[in-house]
Amino acid sequence: MRAVGLDLSLSSSGIALVDGHTRRVATRVPTNATDTQRSARLLEIVTRLSPMLTYLDPQIAVVEDMAGHFPGKVGARLAELHGAVMVRLAELDVPVVRVPATVLKKYHTGHGGADKAAMIAR
Repeated sequence: MRAVGLDLSLSSSGIALVDGHTRRVATRVPTNATDTQRSARLLEIVTRLSPMLTYLDPQIAVVEDMAGHFPGKVGARLAELHGAVMVRLAELDVPVVRVPATVLKKYHTGHGGADKAAMIAR
């Protein structure tokens, strides 16, 4: 089965393949960005992920789900990104499975509260 994993972030979204290859889509938008700049960032992320998704032709996408509380409007902005990517996956007829971060961490390291260093080291 052709699967991709997506870790969506406003500053550095990641895409992972079952064979272990990964790619990153990094963006920079100032903290005091306008709505136009924030919308452009969403478009940039989806536009840069799209060719990878089209080329890979996944049969399923596993997406790290949003969890926890986010300061300020970060949660709303991250939800916008998730929505934009979900729309693109729907356009490509790719089914989505959302997995909580704690489940991914437990699967990968054996500990649901693993930090980034532990995830990378594994």
